[in-house]
Amino acid sequence: MANTISDITFVVTLSIDFPERKHNYEKHKEHWKDVNVIYEISEPTEIFHRTKLFNNGLKKVKTKLAAIADIDCIFSYEVLEKAVQRCKDKTFVIPFNKVHHLDNSGDIVTTWKSPPKLNKETLDKHFYTGQFDTFIDYNNIKIPSFEAPTGLCGIVNVDEYRECGFENENCIDYAFEDIERIVRMKKFGIDTVWLDEVGYHLWHPNSSRKRNKLFRNNFYEFLKICDMSEEELRTYVRTWN
Repeated sequence: MANTISDITFVVTLSIDFPERKHNYEKHKEHWKDVNVIYEISEPTEIFHRTKLFNNGLKKVKTKLAAIADIDCIFSYEVLEKAVQRCKDKTFVIPFNKVHHLDNSGDIVTTWKSPPKLNKETLDKHFYTGQFDTFIDYNNIKIPSFEAPTGLCGIVNVDEYRECGFENENCIDYAFEDIERIVRMKKFGIDTVWLDEVGYHLWHPNSSRKRNKLFRNNFYEFLKICDMSEEELRTYVRTWN
C-alpha cells in the first residue's frame, strides 16, 4: 500500500532567537496544520543542540515515516504527497531540489543557488578564517559535495533511521549535520533522492557563526564519518546509545 500524509510526522526544531523566527513558527504551524507535527523548542539562551532536539522528537514519533524539518521550510501538500509516496524502503527523500527565499509578505526575494563545493577555499570563505589547513589533506581526502539542498527537510522510514543511530548528537548547532546524515545513511544502505520540485525558505536574520568553534567541531565529525568503513561506523554508532 502506498504511503499517504497520514503516515508521516514532522519533527521540527527551533530556537526563537529573532522576532522573525517567531513569525516563521506561527507560519509553519498554520501551513502544516493538517499533518502531524512535533515541535522541539530550545531556549534562545541555550546552545542550540539541534541534533539532540531532533532525537527527542524522533523518539516520540508513532507513524511509519518522519520528516526531519527546518522551522523555516514550507512546501506544497502536493509535493509532500509525492515525497511520502516516493519514500520506499531504504530511501531518504528530500522533497525538492530548488529553494526560493520568501520575505515576510510571502514574496520570492531570491532563489537559492547550489551549495558551495566542500573544499578548503569555500570552507575558509564561508565558515572559517583562513586557519583551517593545519592537518587536513585536501588533495587526497574524499569529501562529497551536493548539487541540491540537503538540510531543510528530509523524509525517512523511522525504523530504518533508528538503525542508523538517528541524529548524530556530536554535531551541535548548524553546519554539516545534514550532510553527515546523508553520508552516514548511505553507508547503512539508505540512498538519498531529490524530487524535481520547489521548496520555500522563510526569511530570518542570520547571526554570524563564521568563527563559531561548533562549525569546526561539526566538520571534524563529518570528516570522521566520511573516513569510516561501514563496519567501523556501525561500531561507532552503537556507542551513542
